[in-house]
Amino acid sequence: MNSLKLWWKTQVLRQVVYKPSGRPYDCKGLQFKGSKPFGEDTQYYITRVWRNYTYLGKGKYTNWRAFHSDRLNPYYREAVMKAKEDFNKRFNI
Repeated sequence: MNSLKLWWKTQVLRQVVYKPSGRPYDCKGLQFKGSKPFGEDTQYYITRVWRNYTYLGKGKYTNWRAFHSDRLNPYYREAVMKAKEDFNKRFNI
């Protein structure tokens, strides 16, 4: 029942639905505005830009030609920032 409610709110009502932890559910079209993906000043919204793509999760999409990344998806941006920090630590940058 929860998955149906999540689908209804994200696909029909076009609203952002939040987990009990306070983070938004990862869904097709999820984007953020703010300085950090899950910062205090961050606002979330759902866009229709990716409507013709198949959603793979965490800001990754595909169509018949290629894979695409949504740089404004908070989960994708968080993963990129973590990879950058790990790289910098490893190579002492």
